[in-house]
Amino acid sequence: LTLMGIDLNMDWNTGNTAHVFIYARKGSWFGHQNNATSWTHLLVNTTIHRPLDFHNRSEDGQYIPIPVKRESAIVPRNKFTPLEMKVDETWALYICSSLADFRYTLGTSIGKTFASNSELRIMEGAGAADYPPFLGGTPEGGGVEYTFYAPRVFNGQLRY
Repeated sequence: LTLMGIDLNMDWNTGNTAHVFIYARKGSWFGHQNNATSWTHLLVNTTIHRPLDFHNRSEDGQYIPIPVKRESAIVPRNKFTPLEMKVDETWALYICSSLADFRYTLGTSIGKTFASNSELRIMEGAGAADYPPFLGGTPEGGGVEYTFYAPRVFNGQLRY
């Protein structure tokens, strides 16, 4: 299976432009969330923009319909480095946005299968409050230790 792209769920409350990094590593994310050298594959390093016709909460109400969310933050295919994954391999994704508007949902247990089909299994993980990535506790990161929220479930679409 080759991962060819990703669509994120952004609600665009705090801005109209977001810088996005997406890293991948073979194996679990657990125990590697603060270690940049563990994330050997940089899949995305780009800026995305709020769609011009995106939901306006002051005019359209607080509820953002699911179809609108699915198209809220599409990473252009030419900005995504494909990732080849083999049968029975475990891969982790680390998604980081310059805006605090990337959405996920509450899970029930880290490592529990959330969704699957005959080709792919998506498991519950964690959400990170971290931008820029991997700088928690450093002077470059503002000296703030990053917070990880778990269990959490990815909200978006994987294109393969």
